[in-house]
Amino acid sequence: MNQSDRFFQPPQNSKDAMRQIEKLFNQYKDAPLTSELITYHRSLMSRLQTDILAAAKQEGFQTVSLQINP
Repeated sequence: MNQSDRFFQPPQNSKDAMRQIEKLFNQYKDAPLTSELITYHRSLMSRLQTDILAAAKQEGFQTVSLQINP
């Protein structure tokens, strides 16, 4: 295990943040549904819809559109 795998590395920009969230989604996509997992998933989705979307727009991604199907 290298040093970067041992500690949380904060994202450098919105693309990096979305990549990290994608990795997290892929880790639990086949896990059994629990109330904790649903709460965690909603938290990640909220982050995408708020601060990460705002950061992407601030970074100049004008064509950002976020469509989430419940």
